[in-house]
Amino acid sequence: TGSETIGRIAGWEGIFVGLSAVYGSIAQVWNELYGKVVLPLGPAQ
Repeated sequence: TGSETIGRIAGWEGIFVGLSAVYGSIAQVWNELYGKVVLPLGPAQ
């Protein structure tokens, strides 16, 4: 408990996950708003 390395890794992972969530939500809104792919989210399923 209290490993600084684990804390740093978790911090960077949190930043990455947060930015991914922001990108995904903006992409969904913009793609729907403009009726075309503005920001890709991956292959259509």
